[in-house]
Amino acid sequence: RWNLFVADHDDACEIEGSDFVAHSSETTDFEIRNTIGDTWFSAQGTPLDLQLITDGVGVNEDGCSAVIGDGRCDEILNIAAFDYDGGDCCAATCVG
Repeated sequence: RWNLFVADHDDACEIEGSDFVAHSSETTDFEIRNTIGDTWFSAQGTPLDLQLITDGVGVNEDGCSAVIGDGRCDEILNIAAFDYDGGDCCAATCVG
């Protein structure tokens, strides 16, 4: 499983338990991006609604998050890599 921490360290061995914020469900996948569709949990065990934003992709020009599958077509996510915004964009507007 993957574990997420909030820490300002270059060395993972310096991270303390209090920096732990979330973990994925059990997986043997070595690519964290492949687990985004799986259930993630907070440090307290509560299921989370997780969104992945990489290299500025998924952030609109006004700085707000673009969300895959929220019922709104976000042009920035309307590409095959993001499953055409999770189906939020109709076939006529899909790019790629």
